[in-house]
Amino acid sequence: HTVRLPNAGGWRQARCRQRHRELTREEPPVWYELDADDRMVSVHGFASAELAAQFRQWADTAGIDWTVPPWQQQEPRAV
Repeated sequence: HTVRLPNAGGWRQARCRQRHRELTREEPPVWYELDADDRMVSVHGFASAELAAQFRQWADTAGIDWTVPPWQQQEPRAV
């Protein structure tokens, strides 16, 4: 089960890894692919669909605009 996030480099990478560890208590399996427009996409692997859904929900509500590169958005405050 995977969750694909565009523009997940920079400060966002640390946020993603932290959330993944909170959910799984493991070092996150993450790899990178190019999308159809040759933009880098991070792919986060999970052992279950439930964990992937929880991570996706976090990504959708974390205040991160995944449509822009990290250097174009100020890092939101951690909650």
